[in-house]
Amino acid sequence: MKLLFKIILLTLSVSACAAGTDDHSHDHEHDHGEAKHDTDHHGYVFGEEGNSENADRTIEIIMTDNKYDLPALETKAGETIRFKIKNEGQQIHEFTIATTDMHIQHQDEMLNHISSGHMSMTDKGHGGDHDHANSLLLNPGEAGELTWTFAKSDDLEFACNVPGHYQSGMVGSIKVL
Repeated sequence: MKLLFKIILLTLSVSACAAGTDDHSHDHEHDHGEAKHDTDHHGYVFGEEGNSENADRTIEIIMTDNKYDLPALETKAGETIRFKIKNEGQQIHEFTIATTDMHIQHQDEMLNHISSGHMSMTDKGHGGDHDHANSLLLNPGEAGELTWTFAKSDDLEFACNVPGHYQSGMVGSIKVL
């Protein structure tokens, strides 16, 4: 498994270098693939940061190498969920709520952070300021919270965008009723 992961990481790194992706940008306005078509003037089309005091429910999620203990989630439009996330893996892991396209875009950014040395597979390093309303990046053993109010969306997932993790199945679907 470790050899496969190293091969995937090396392949992604070589592909990024060949494509000339040496962007070390820290423009957080576009973190997690926030494209104009996926947001409106209030934020994300699929929801917004919620208030933990007004949460309708709390969901605890454990992240390990490379999976979540929750494979899928059902919620209702307008529901506010407080997520309590713990990384029990040996690598950094991310919990990000986004559309599939946004996850794919964000994977390039994460690869750039690793390739540039801003973070490693086991330490979020300079990527520590990486957390946003829809995302947490956690070192091994670290825990955090995120509260989200969901809006209607047909294409929503929670996923880890650390290089190779999404591809190895560290992704869950979110069905908004």
